[in-house]
Amino acid sequence: MKYLNFKDEKVLLGYSTMLGSGNVLRITTIEGSFFARDEDPERLESVTGTFLVDKYPVTNCEIVQLMWDCIPMKPSFSDFVQKKLAEEWALRKKNSSRGEQCIAHDAAASSIFLFQAIKYANARSIREGLKPYYIITNTTETKQKIKHKGHYIIRYLDFKQNNDDYNIDVSVDNSSDGYRLPYYDEWMMLARGGEKRHIEAPWGNDTTFEEASKYAKFAAPLGEPVGQLQPNGYGLYDMFGLVEEHVLFEKIFQKRNPFEYQNNTPSCLKGGSNKTRKEDEEMPAEPHWTQISYGYRKSNYNGEAYAGFRLIRNIGNNAKWTEVKSESK
Repeated sequence: MKYLNFKDEKVLLGYSTMLGSGNVLRITTIEGSFFARDEDPERLESVTGTFLVDKYPVTNCEIVQLMWDCIPMKPSFSDFVQKKLAEEWALRKKNSSRGEQCIAHDAAASSIFLFQAIKYANARSIREGLKPYYIITNTTETKQKIKHKGHYIIRYLDFKQNNDDYNIDVSVDNSSDGYRLPYYDEWMMLARGGEKRHIEAPWGNDTTFEEASKYAKFAAPLGEPVGQLQPNGYGLYDMFGLVEEHVLFEKIFQKRNPFEYQNNTPSCLKGGSNKTRKEDEEMPAEPHWTQISYGYRKSNYNGEAYAGFRLIRNIGNNAKWTEVKSESK
């Protein structure tokens, strides 16, 4: 993990709306359609706090070893996609030995649901004698949402079929010293790696695929190892490309979740993935590599998106954020 100690550190959050971001979108839901602006304007904030951050996304081996007892060898799911993913985890477990040492540059986990990432964070905290960050309880609520700051209703998707409620209640313990997912603004801060210029991505605004590929793996086969490319200014690898990463929204109706049409959505995915296309072909399911930027985001309205993740910890008290109003970017 990387140790990051900030004391009144100026960080640039958000992203530029000049190069294709900030569009007005037509959003269609069960309740009907409406228009919303997709933007998160750049702004400087001051942060004071100490973090431990995973240098790499969590790997398949780390998932298998820590969650060994949670992964059934013969999973049963009514949903085809969930069954297929569960069978892939069963196969990884079958091809592993319990207690084996994970290599640092194993393949990044790319088929984890939001609840599984939260469950893994708690298990990792317990393994290291830390207080778990997430409090998980059953619920009868049927809609995924942010109830209030630090309290979520998310889809109950695990390594095996759940016969209980459709959703699960997740709240945070602010006294915890354990592992957790980054919040949206934290991920943006970590992804920039201290960069304060008006650029769309670590490789700049105008560059080639070859130059971007020094920082991010695009159009690559699954199973690619972590940590093979250049790190950012904070020494973090694979913030872009390789796998999309689960990011929680901290609260609703505040700048911590700036998107009008996602104001009650618990999470989104950031960073793009190795499936991102090299050429701009007619494949709308995956973006062209030039569309990957600090502003790239995939919605996770009902918690069914599967992706990768990395974890962070606060050392000492929670970080303090202050908007910088009198200083130009």
